[in-house]
Amino acid sequence: MTDPVQQTPPNPRRDPSKMALGMMEVCLLFGFYGLAIIVSGYLLVESMLSLDVPDKITETATVFLLMQSAVCGASIYYARKLYKAGINQEYNFRVSGLDVSRISTLAYYVIRVPVSALVALVVFALWHLSVNLASEGTVTTAISSKYLFLVMGFFSGFSAGKFIEFFEKEGFRLARNAQQGDDNGSN
Repeated sequence: MTDPVQQTPPNPRRDPSKMALGMMEVCLLFGFYGLAIIVSGYLLVESMLSLDVPDKITETATVFLLMQSAVCGASIYYARKLYKAGINQEYNFRVSGLDVSRISTLAYYVIRVPVSALVALVVFALWHLSVNLASEGTVTTAISSKYLFLVMGFFSGFSAGKFIEFFEKEGFRLARNAQQGDDNGSN
């Protein structure tokens, strides 16, 4: 008999050895990150120099600044992650042909940059909403509701896949249980 305390659950972390990239994808990703860092860095410097201290920063300028900064930060982070994986040979870099693992790994690295900009927008909306709630006590103004809807929409969209999976797995069981309850109740 085995002791249940000594058993360890499987590691839920992603297995990096299953991620695959060829030489062309790695070069394209480094080019993509380099370009994103240069463009977003240039736009950040330009934005910071054009914003005068006594002037009130507009909401448009704030959102633009946040999104530029997020793109720059994500590009630095994922370029670093990619070169460390290359140095440590954590991924399968000896690939031939196009397969799902190769496409998925490329998508993993490309999608992170625009997603970072959108997450920065949602974090800004949460901050703005919390400031409005703290100062007004209720969400009544059009400005507050705009941020509330942005946050609600983001988390609804992000969670939609989980809801669909739940109903795919549990929907028939729930329907059968409800039908059995109705059948038992009518007898």
